[in-house]
Amino acid sequence: MIEQVTGAGALPFTVQLKALLDQEAKYQPKLCGLRIIESAPENGLRMTVKLRDFQVRDLLSLTRFFGFSSETFSLAASLLDRFLAVMKIQPKHLACVGLCCFYIAVKTSEEEKSVPLASD
Repeated sequence: MIEQVTGAGALPFTVQLKALLDQEAKYQPKLCGLRIIESAPENGLRMTVKLRDFQVRDLLSLTRFFGFSSETFSLAASLLDRFLAVMKIQPKHLACVGLCCFYIAVKTSEEEKSVPLASD
């Protein structure tokens, strides 16, 4: 597929793709923290993979609603995973943590003029 992309516009795309692939390693969560989440019982008191997946779906819907890039969504999900891998939180706080991760990703990835206010 990439071999079929030719022409004047191919060079910037491939350069951008390589740069993003080089940065991929720094956006990966630690596996040991994710294993703690996977082993949690589903009793409403601890984080579970299912709750994490629901929050990631919320991040995706926010990204689509505001029209942000897929890079913003990926960064928000990565920040959420990294936070959950390090901190133990109660499920009732997950929405707040997810929204904070989303806002950090937006402030990092998007142009300043397209960043909504925190109150939005």
